[in-house]
Amino acid sequence: MLKVEASVVGDALIPDSLCRHANGISSLLAMSNSLPRPIATIAAKLYDPLYVDFDDYCPDPFHNCDAAFALETEAYRDYLQPLYGTHVPHFYGSYTINVPIPDDTRQQHSGVSTDELEKCAHSTRPVRAILYEYIPGVVLSQAMEGQVYSQSQRKEIMRALVTAESRARQLDVLVERDFHPRNVIVTSAEEGQPADIRLIDFGAAQCGQRREYEAHVPTTEPEPLSRIVERWRDYDDEWKDPSNLRYPFLDLVDWEWDEWLRLEYASQSQQNKP
Repeated sequence: MLKVEASVVGDALIPDSLCRHANGISSLLAMSNSLPRPIATIAAKLYDPLYVDFDDYCPDPFHNCDAAFALETEAYRDYLQPLYGTHVPHFYGSYTINVPIPDDTRQQHSGVSTDELEKCAHSTRPVRAILYEYIPGVVLSQAMEGQVYSQSQRKEIMRALVTAESRARQLDVLVERDFHPRNVIVTSAEEGQPADIRLIDFGAAQCGQRREYEAHVPTTEPEPLSRIVERWRDYDDEWKDPSNLRYPFLDLVDWEWDEWLRLEYASQSQQNKP
């Protein structure tokens, strides 16, 4: 069993996700070839039933946490490795960690004896967690609220989103259920430069679906541009449908989308011709 000691240096509360940054993991560094050296800060995503939102469709928080943990681990570990450091963070493994029982939970038991409360004060409970590369940057949903990007910057961000979704799809990871601004970290969006982003949530990803239904073999080869355009283009007012890929990012787009999409990928297609 690998035992790791880490210290919490801060926390980042991202909507629908609870992340903590930890350092001091020299024992993990020494025993895992998947970790770069040196590394000072990583992110630990905790799948804690105490903090998940209630779901009317599936009201069991323990089941929901276990399912999200399993899906995200599968996506990172078995499919997305070619995208580490470019479109997704580096993944450093999945674990079960012991966390203290919250003080407010113990205080609710007013009828419990002092001895029992003292015992609870030193009690922990197991919580699932994954470790991945800490990504410095801006959560896209927060940036959209502040309207901090020019149109040219937003076009670059949309281009990066289209590319990331396509690359994941080619590796047989369908990200539609997690594809939302709250799950995108913008690391760079300088004026006149390509945007750099990371997708950070795969708790509802569908892995292996294309292999099963389309006999698709996961590949790092680029997706045919015609398929990208077909999947991302507007069909009348279908872009208003929440299931549409572009729907969560509508506030970024204030230009003629289909025209931009065709020109963008038609020009790329011409550049790729010998």
